[in-house]
Amino acid sequence: MIQLTIIMYYRNILIHLSLILVSGSIPTYILLFLMLEILEYRFNIKIWSQQERTSNCYDWFEHYLPQNYDKDLNKDYSESLFDGNSGLTIEAATLRKFDYIFRELNLSEGQTLLDCGCGTGVWMLYCKGRGVNVVGLTLSKEQAQIVKSKGLDARVQDYREYLPSFQSYFDAISLIGSTEHTCLSQGALTGDSTCCDRCIADRIKLFKMLKGYLKTNGKMFISGLVKNSKRTPAYTDMFYNYILERHYGGYYSYYEDYIKALEASGLHIISSKDTTKDYFWTSVRCPDHFGYFCINMKQNVADKIIYFVKGLFTDPFLWHHFIYHISNAWMWQFGGYKKQYLTDEDVQRSPMHNKYFTLGAHGDSGTLRRS
Repeated sequence: MIQLTIIMYYRNILIHLSLILVSGSIPTYILLFLMLEILEYRFNIKIWSQQERTSNCYDWFEHYLPQNYDKDLNKDYSESLFDGNSGLTIEAATLRKFDYIFRELNLSEGQTLLDCGCGTGVWMLYCKGRGVNVVGLTLSKEQAQIVKSKGLDARVQDYREYLPSFQSYFDAISLIGSTEHTCLSQGALTGDSTCCDRCIADRIKLFKMLKGYLKTNGKMFISGLVKNSKRTPAYTDMFYNYILERHYGGYYSYYEDYIKALEASGLHIISSKDTTKDYFWTSVRCPDHFGYFCINMKQNVADKIIYFVKGLFTDPFLWHHFIYHISNAWMWQFGGYKKQYLTDEDVQRSPMHNKYFTLGAHGDSGTLRRS
């Protein structure tokens, strides 16, 4: 049992260290690493642990983002909500988003909320302040420690794994920017629909399970990035898609595939909203936002160096984190960085779109609202 646990939770480290031991040189290591990548992408053979990559991504952020990143509810690891008012401060736009989600979920004092992919607990803290009992799940041990330090209930747990004690327990569930981590890019270059079909099936299974966690008339809120299927692909797409996926661990679905998964799970879409402009502007409006920040080597220098050295032996995708940062891969998703608010035409050309979904379960279909 101990050996099985080590393989499950330290798969990437074991493979990485094995490559280091057998390669003997950096060029040989790179060659072997690329061979493994080809096996996973082209031949649909699972090599790496997605959970480890996601955990390492957020651990990396905790060491390289500016200090006090989420102080006083000013921002989180997703977008703020401007609704066309580009002059709003990041703090005001973040509170606007939290107010919006709180209303969409019909939350009130004394109710229970499950936050799947809770980050550092900014949304959880907001809900606690309004009398809601919140449980947060995250893959990152470092983020879980931060959430607990705020007096919140955080657990290191893959929320795709079924928890019997959660059945019919929650009034509402939120997944804010976390469903991108619930699919695998394994088989993405097979030339067929293998990867997309598996992603739809995995999401159907996930959404059905989460639906079972809700009480009668409970609601679910999802915000997530999806691929823009109406855009003509560019030559650079493969590079950016690869860097993003290896950095954060996961895979973006096409919008149409995401809708298929939601509908097949038995959830009812009560409202939907496109917030691509908001996600883009959050990184422009706030220079410390994770999407477009500068690493400050004057802060916690020793910590950054120690984490980097440790990562050389524990994270086979350490370099992908830095390439993500240097190449501005995050802003590529929205057509690149610029200091103007996106137009409707810009959104149409954007490689990715950000979507909000409010969902009902157990027969609560509500009235569909789109904006």
